[in-house]
Amino acid sequence: KIIIIIGHRGAVTCLSCGGTSENPILYSGSRDKTVIQWNLNLGKPEVIEGTEGAEDKDYLVGKPGKALKGHNHFVSCIALSSDGKRLVSGSWDKTIRLWDLATCKSEVLFKGHTKDVLSVAFSHDERLIFSGAMDNTLKYWNTKGDLKFDNNQFNGWVSCILNIVKKDKQNYIAVGSWDGTVRILGNDYNLVTEVPGGEYAVTSLGADEAGEFLFIAYKNGTIKVWNIPENESEKSEDNVKQVIETNVDINAISFDSKFFEIYAIGTNKGLQIR
Repeated sequence: KIIIIIGHRGAVTCLSCGGTSENPILYSGSRDKTVIQWNLNLGKPEVIEGTEGAEDKDYLVGKPGKALKGHNHFVSCIALSSDGKRLVSGSWDKTIRLWDLATCKSEVLFKGHTKDVLSVAFSHDERLIFSGAMDNTLKYWNTKGDLKFDNNQFNGWVSCILNIVKKDKQNYIAVGSWDGTVRILGNDYNLVTEVPGGEYAVTSLGADEAGEFLFIAYKNGTIKVWNIPENESEKSEDNVKQVIETNVDINAISFDSKFFEIYAIGTNKGLQIR
């Protein structure tokens, strides 16, 4: 049994990993209104005092480092820049914050959403920040906090945003909504195609490293594996390659193709690894 020492004073709502294999760093957002930077020690975990003689020992694999404080309500989503120097967070206080991780200070405050922010992401070149909220909008911001565009095509909460880079450097943004649809945006951030939806909310998105397949998780326990178009001219409406039924509400999904081609599913009844 492996645990990370408790640092938050409320439920953990989102996670993002950074650093290097030698010095991994974990970031977590919480309902205690903070983001914590965890320093991990996966190579030589400490046995927790009192469990030394137990058959299933508890190990301390991380300690809370710096806390990012500034939000006035629950932190609901975070995204880390590719160089690990900046982090963007969204909150139920209707704002987004851009953080300098060297100083752990909030650089920019983004205001514009009228309801709780549910999802954030950097663009592929990290010149833009995307945010989705319960006001049914997807907003595009520059890193100075200026609102560049409002996307009002959604009929439900904008719940998840995923940046996808294909092998040919074609870039996509996948956006999931509680209206049951996923919209795919191209290089110019205009709509390329829409994944046909259903009756249930889209709760999470994942993709393989090559940008070939999109994994779409729905609240009712269904996962669709969708073939991402090779280019913007290919707009097939029937690219669903597989439908997986988990029979349990899904909150999050993550895919890893580096070693075993597995995906992890966070559900209301625990974690599934497939």
